Amino acid sequence: MTRLYIGNLPFSVAENDIKALFLPIDGSARVTLLIDRQTGRGRGFGFAEVDPERCTDVIATLDGATLNGRRIRVEPARAPGAKETHNTSRAPTDTRIRRRRQMSPPPATSTRPKTSHTLSIPDVQRRR
Repeated sequence: MTRLYIGNLPFSVAENDIKALFLPIDGSARVTLLIDRQTGRGRGFGFAEVDPERCTDVIATLDGATLNGRRIRVEPARAPGAKETHNTSRAPTDTRIRRRRQMSPPPATSTRPKTSHTLSIPDVQRRR
C-alpha cells in the first residue's frame, strides 16, 4: 500500500466523506484523519493508503478537487520524521529574487521636471 497525504481539508469533514471520494478510484483505500485533542474536530489533513497501481490515478483525479468549498491537496506522503529540505544559504535564489521583483511596487514617477540642484561657484559667491 502507498501512503498519500491529503491536505487543506475542511475541519468539519469526516473519514466517511473522504472514503466516498476515494471509493470510485480505489475501493480498498484506508483513510485516517487527524483529530485535534482539545477541540475534537479535524486538523485539516489526513492520510490514505491506496493500491500502488492506482496511486497516480488517485493523485491525478483528486489533487485540486473541491470538497465543501475547499481545494484539497493529494500527494505522496513523506516518510515520518522527514523534514522538508530548503535552501539555508544566505544568497538569494532565482525564485526569491523573482518573488521580490513581483512583490515590489513599481518605481515612483515624478511629474516635476528634473532640475539640477547643484550650485556653481559664482552663484555661491553672489549670495554672500
